[in-house]
Amino acid sequence: MLEEWRNEIDIVDLEIIELLNKRLTIVSNIGNYKRLTDQPIYNPLREKEQLEKWAQVLAEDKNSPYIIHILKTVVEVSRSKQENTLKGEKQNE
Repeated sequence: MLEEWRNEIDIVDLEIIELLNKRLTIVSNIGNYKRLTDQPIYNPLREKEQLEKWAQVLAEDKNSPYIIHILKTVVEVSRSKQENTLKGEKQNE
């Protein structure tokens, strides 16, 4: 039984990796757009709205604190990716 669960986790992990790669590609596009339109990387209002949306979607979910923690980490990494995208573009100019 344990091995079956681990195999299921392995499959889910591969799906998560695929989705994170897709998200980071989109994040890079957003970072480039923000650079071209002279917008700041960090948008506290957007992050607040996202957090409120997640809390609402996960209101009845017993895993809510864990999922929100993961999503906050994803947002932090995404912001870092945008900042690195912006720095890379500036260095190449």
